[in-house]
Amino acid sequence: MSATRYCFANLLLCLSLAAHSGWSQNAPAAPADTAGFNNWAYGRAADRYYLGELVKADGTRLAVYLPVKSVGYAYQLHYFTKRSATDATGEHHKLDMAQVRSMTVRGRTSEAVIRPDGKPLGILAVRVLQGPIDLLTHAEPRSIPIPIFAGVGVAMPILGIPLSDKNNWYLRRNGVMTEMKRGDFASRMSQYVFDYPELAAKVAAKQPGFEQRDVPAIIAEYNRFKSQPAAK
Repeated sequence: MSATRYCFANLLLCLSLAAHSGWSQNAPAAPADTAGFNNWAYGRAADRYYLGELVKADGTRLAVYLPVKSVGYAYQLHYFTKRSATDATGEHHKLDMAQVRSMTVRGRTSEAVIRPDGKPLGILAVRVLQGPIDLLTHAEPRSIPIPIFAGVGVAMPILGIPLSDKNNWYLRRNGVMTEMKRGDFASRMSQYVFDYPELAAKVAAKQPGFEQRDVPAIIAEYNRFKSQPAAK
Protein backbone atom coordinates (compact mmCIF):
# COMPACT_ATOMS: atom_id res chain seq x y z
CA MET A 1 0.00 0.00 0.00
CA SER A 2 1.45 3.39 -0.94
CA ALA A 3 1.92 6.00 1.77
CA THR A 4 -0.66 8.20 0.02
CA ARG A 5 -3.28 5.41 -0.11
CA TYR A 6 -2.62 4.44 3.52
CA CYS A 7 -3.02 8.01 4.75
CA PHE A 8 -6.19 8.30 2.65
CA ALA A 9 -7.63 5.14 4.22
CA ASN A 10 -7.00 6.53 7.69
CA LEU A 11 -8.49 9.88 6.72
CA LEU A 12 -11.62 7.98 5.67
CA LEU A 13 -11.58 6.24 9.04
CA CYS A 14 -11.44 9.50 10.97
CA LEU A 15 -14.21 11.05 8.84
CA SER A 16 -16.35 7.97 9.29
CA LEU A 17 -15.94 8.16 13.06
CA ALA A 18 -16.94 11.79 13.10
CA ALA A 19 -20.05 11.00 11.09
CA HIS A 20 -21.06 7.86 12.97
CA SER A 21 -20.32 8.55 16.61
CA GLY A 22 -22.61 6.38 18.71
CA TRP A 23 -23.47 9.37 20.90
CA SER A 24 -25.29 11.03 18.02
CA GLN A 25 -27.75 8.16 17.59
CA ASN A 26 -29.45 7.03 20.76
CA ALA A 27 -28.16 9.34 23.49
CA PRO A 28 -30.45 11.47 25.64
CA ALA A 29 -30.15 15.24 25.71
CA ALA A 30 -26.74 16.50 26.77
CA PRO A 31 -26.50 16.10 30.54
CA ALA A 32 -26.10 19.16 32.73
CA ASP A 33 -23.46 17.42 34.85
CA THR A 34 -20.32 16.88 32.78
CA ALA A 35 -17.64 17.18 35.47
CA GLY A 36 -17.28 13.49 36.24
CA PHE A 37 -15.67 11.98 39.33
CA ASN A 38 -13.21 9.29 40.33
CA ASN A 39 -14.19 6.04 41.99
CA TRP A 40 -11.40 5.25 44.45
CA ALA A 41 -10.16 1.76 45.31
CA TYR A 42 -7.10 0.79 47.32
CA GLY A 43 -6.02 4.42 47.55
CA ARG A 44 -6.08 5.18 43.82
CA ALA A 45 -8.58 6.13 41.14
CA ALA A 46 -10.01 2.87 39.78
CA ASP A 47 -12.10 4.50 37.06
CA ARG A 48 -13.68 7.81 36.15
CA TYR A 49 -17.44 8.16 35.84
CA TYR A 50 -19.57 10.56 33.81
CA LEU A 51 -23.27 10.97 33.26
CA GLY A 52 -24.46 8.89 30.32
CA GLU A 53 -27.10 6.42 29.19
CA LEU A 54 -27.27 2.76 30.18
CA VAL A 55 -29.55 0.43 28.22
CA LYS A 56 -30.39 -2.83 29.97
CA ALA A 57 -31.01 -6.08 28.14
CA ASP A 58 -34.77 -5.64 28.64
CA GLY A 59 -34.67 -2.23 26.93
CA THR A 60 -34.84 -0.10 30.10
CA ARG A 61 -32.90 3.17 29.68
CA LEU A 62 -31.23 4.86 32.65
CA ALA A 63 -29.40 8.19 32.97
CA VAL A 64 -26.59 7.19 35.35
CA TYR A 65 -22.86 7.69 35.94
CA LEU A 66 -20.84 5.27 33.83
CA PRO A 67 -17.13 4.39 33.60
CA VAL A 68 -14.91 5.55 30.73
CA LYS A 69 -11.36 4.47 31.59
CA SER A 70 -11.19 1.05 29.98
CA VAL A 71 -11.57 -0.02 26.35
CA GLY A 72 -14.55 -2.24 27.05
CA TYR A 73 -15.65 -4.02 30.23
CA ALA A 74 -16.10 -7.64 31.25
CA TYR A 75 -18.12 -9.70 33.77
CA GLN A 76 -19.85 -6.84 35.61
CA LEU A 77 -20.65 -3.20 34.97
CA HIS A 78 -20.47 -0.82 37.94
CA TYR A 79 -22.37 2.47 37.87
CA PHE A 80 -23.67 5.20 40.19
CA THR A 81 -27.03 6.94 40.33
CA LYS A 82 -25.80 9.95 42.31
CA ARG A 83 -22.59 11.80 43.01
CA SER A 84 -21.26 14.47 45.31
CA ALA A 85 -19.03 17.35 44.28
CA THR A 86 -15.94 15.17 44.30
CA ASP A 87 -16.86 11.50 44.51
CA ALA A 88 -19.57 8.86 44.67
CA THR A 89 -22.14 9.19 47.46
CA GLY A 90 -22.77 5.51 47.99
CA GLU A 91 -25.44 5.11 45.29
CA HIS A 92 -23.44 2.30 43.78
CA HIS A 93 -24.93 -0.44 41.59
CA LYS A 94 -23.62 -3.28 39.47
CA LEU A 95 -25.03 -5.48 36.74
CA ASP A 96 -23.88 -8.75 35.29
CA MET A 97 -22.98 -8.22 31.64
CA ALA A 98 -25.84 -10.49 30.56
CA GLN A 99 -28.16 -7.72 31.82
CA VAL A 100 -26.52 -4.97 29.74
CA ARG A 101 -27.27 -4.12 26.11
CA SER A 102 -25.20 -0.96 25.72
CA MET A 103 -23.92 2.18 27.37
CA THR A 104 -23.12 5.60 25.91
CA VAL A 105 -20.93 8.05 27.78
CA ARG A 106 -18.61 10.90 26.75
CA GLY A 107 -19.21 10.25 23.05
CA ARG A 108 -18.35 6.55 23.30
CA THR A 109 -20.86 3.73 22.83
CA SER A 110 -20.09 0.24 24.14
CA GLU A 111 -22.25 -2.73 23.22
CA ALA A 112 -22.70 -6.26 24.49
CA VAL A 113 -20.85 -8.78 22.34
CA ILE A 114 -23.35 -11.41 21.20
CA ARG A 115 -22.18 -14.77 19.89
CA PRO A 116 -23.61 -16.16 16.62
CA ASP A 117 -25.82 -18.49 18.70
CA GLY A 118 -27.44 -15.43 20.30
CA LYS A 119 -25.82 -15.80 23.72
CA PRO A 120 -23.89 -12.88 25.27
CA LEU A 121 -20.14 -13.31 25.56
CA GLY A 122 -20.08 -11.37 28.84
CA ILE A 123 -18.20 -8.28 27.68
CA LEU A 124 -18.93 -4.77 26.46
CA ALA A 125 -16.92 -3.71 23.42
CA VAL A 126 -16.47 -0.13 22.23
CA ARG A 127 -18.11 0.65 18.90
CA VAL A 128 -15.42 2.04 16.62
CA LEU A 129 -17.11 2.12 13.20
CA GLN A 130 -20.58 1.78 11.76
CA GLY A 131 -21.41 0.87 8.19
CA PRO A 132 -21.92 -2.24 6.08
CA ILE A 133 -19.59 -3.77 8.69
CA ASP A 134 -19.73 -2.47 12.26
CA LEU A 135 -16.43 -2.67 14.14
CA LEU A 136 -16.14 -3.00 17.92
CA THR A 137 -13.10 -3.51 20.12
CA HIS A 138 -12.25 -4.71 23.60
CA ALA A 139 -8.82 -4.67 25.26
CA GLU A 140 -7.81 -6.97 28.08
CA PRO A 141 -7.38 -4.87 31.26
CA ARG A 142 -3.85 -6.13 31.91
CA SER A 143 -2.57 -5.96 28.33
CA ILE A 144 0.24 -3.57 27.54
CA PRO A 145 -0.78 -1.56 24.47
CA ILE A 146 1.56 -1.28 21.52
CA PRO A 147 0.60 1.88 19.60
CA ILE A 148 -0.74 1.57 16.08
CA PHE A 149 0.52 4.21 13.68
CA ALA A 150 -1.41 5.78 10.83
CA GLY A 151 1.75 7.04 9.20
CA VAL A 152 5.30 7.93 10.05
CA GLY A 153 5.26 9.02 13.67
CA VAL A 154 1.51 9.71 13.72
CA ALA A 155 -0.59 7.81 16.25
CA MET A 156 -4.11 6.83 15.19
CA PRO A 157 -6.63 7.78 17.92
CA ILE A 158 -10.23 6.58 17.66
CA LEU A 159 -12.66 8.39 19.96
CA GLY A 160 -9.75 8.78 22.37
CA ILE A 161 -9.17 5.01 22.38
CA PRO A 162 -5.51 3.91 22.37
CA LEU A 163 -5.48 1.22 19.69
CA SER A 164 -2.90 -1.53 19.68
CA ASP A 165 -2.32 -5.03 18.39
CA LYS A 166 -3.54 -6.17 21.82
CA ASN A 167 -7.12 -5.19 20.96
CA ASN A 168 -9.73 -7.87 20.36
CA TRP A 169 -11.84 -7.04 17.32
CA TYR A 170 -15.51 -7.88 16.71
CA LEU A 171 -17.14 -7.43 13.31
CA ARG A 172 -20.90 -7.28 12.81
CA ARG A 173 -22.63 -7.68 9.46
CA ASN A 174 -26.34 -8.22 8.97
CA GLY A 175 -26.75 -8.44 12.73
CA VAL A 176 -24.26 -11.32 13.15
CA MET A 177 -21.16 -10.63 15.24
CA THR A 178 -17.86 -12.38 14.49
CA GLU A 179 -14.64 -12.22 16.49
CA MET A 180 -11.66 -11.66 14.22
CA LYS A 181 -9.02 -13.62 16.10
CA ARG A 182 -5.28 -13.14 15.68
CA GLY A 183 -4.68 -16.74 14.65
CA ASP A 184 -4.85 -17.24 10.87
CA PHE A 185 -5.90 -13.61 10.52
CA ALA A 186 -5.02 -13.25 6.83
CA SER A 187 -7.19 -16.20 5.81
CA ARG A 188 -10.13 -15.32 8.06
CA MET A 189 -10.24 -11.60 7.24
CA SER A 190 -9.78 -12.12 3.49
CA GLN A 191 -12.75 -14.49 3.50
CA TYR A 192 -14.80 -11.98 5.49
CA VAL A 193 -14.24 -9.21 2.91
CA PHE A 194 -14.43 -11.59 -0.07
CA ASP A 195 -16.90 -9.35 -1.89
CA TYR A 196 -14.22 -6.66 -2.22
CA PRO A 197 -11.72 -8.81 -4.17
CA GLU A 198 -8.91 -6.25 -4.35
CA LEU A 199 -8.96 -5.73 -0.60
CA ALA A 200 -9.31 -9.45 0.13
CA ALA A 201 -6.27 -10.22 -2.02
CA LYS A 202 -4.10 -7.69 -0.19
CA VAL A 203 -5.17 -9.06 3.20
CA ALA A 204 -4.53 -12.65 2.08
CA ALA A 205 -1.07 -11.67 0.84
CA LYS A 206 -0.29 -10.03 4.20
CA GLN A 207 0.74 -6.83 2.51
CA PRO A 208 1.94 -4.02 4.79
CA GLY A 209 -1.05 -2.00 5.98
CA PHE A 210 -3.40 -4.99 5.69
CA GLU A 211 -2.46 -6.99 8.78
CA GLN A 212 -4.13 -7.67 12.12
CA ARG A 213 -3.00 -4.37 13.57
CA ASP A 214 -4.67 -2.59 10.63
CA VAL A 215 -8.23 -3.83 11.23
CA PRO A 216 -9.75 -0.31 11.59
CA ALA A 217 -8.24 0.88 8.29
CA ILE A 218 -9.27 -2.36 6.53
CA ILE A 219 -12.88 -2.07 7.66
CA ALA A 220 -13.00 1.66 6.89
CA GLU A 221 -11.80 0.92 3.35
CA TYR A 222 -14.35 -1.90 2.97
CA ASN A 223 -17.19 0.32 4.17
CA ARG A 224 -16.12 3.08 1.80
CA PHE A 225 -16.14 0.64 -1.13
CA LYS A 226 -19.50 -0.92 -0.24
CA SER A 227 -21.08 2.50 0.23
CA GLN A 228 -20.38 3.44 -3.39
CA PRO A 229 -23.51 3.11 -5.59
CA ALA A 230 -21.79 0.72 -8.02
CA ALA A 231 -20.82 -1.67 -5.18
CA LYS A 232 -24.34 -2.12 -3.81
